[in-house]
Amino acid sequence: VHTDEAASADYDILLPNTVKLFPAYPNPFNPSTTIAFELFKNENVKITIHDLNGRTVKTLLNNYMPAGKNQVHLDGKSDDGNRLSSGTYFFHIRADGYSQSRKILLLK
Repeated sequence: VHTDEAASADYDILLPNTVKLFPAYPNPFNPSTTIAFELFKNENVKITIHDLNGRTVKTLLNNYMPAGKNQVHLDGKSDDGNRLSSGTYFFHIRADGYSQSRKILLLK
């Protein structure tokens, strides 16, 4: 049986990630931070902020986004307009089967 190693290596290259997630900056933050991500194709992206109990406190993004580098800003406020308390939060990004969470810290 003959296998073509070059062909199998090319196959791996043809399966790119759909999202590249960058660290939030600044982190820790006060009063705002930026979350940047890169898409390898146009797709729907949802980014939410959660407290330590897993409750969604803010939906930053739920839109169809273009391929390339994109960013969203967390202004330190919840969806209802109240200032978030100091503490640890997680931002969660979902896009086309990709899902990842990262920790952010709000210091006042």
